[in-house]
Amino acid sequence: MQRSQQDADTPARHVVVIGGGIAGLAAAHRLVASGLRVTLLEATDRLGGKLMTGEVAGVQVDLGAESVLAR
Repeated sequence: MQRSQQDADTPARHVVVIGGGIAGLAAAHRLVASGLRVTLLEATDRLGGKLMTGEVAGVQVDLGAESVLAR
């Protein structure tokens, strides 16, 4: 989405996205791409929510996404 000239003359709106999981990151990305100012708030020390990597038998693997299905 591109901002029109009329929109360009007004300050960008500021949106706060709560949660740095995959949905929050995707929402923030789309909002920034549409020209909005975004602040992303995350309660933990890392982004990604349930998605993460770990090591199993010396091999890096994706962890966490299957926990959504287990709820």
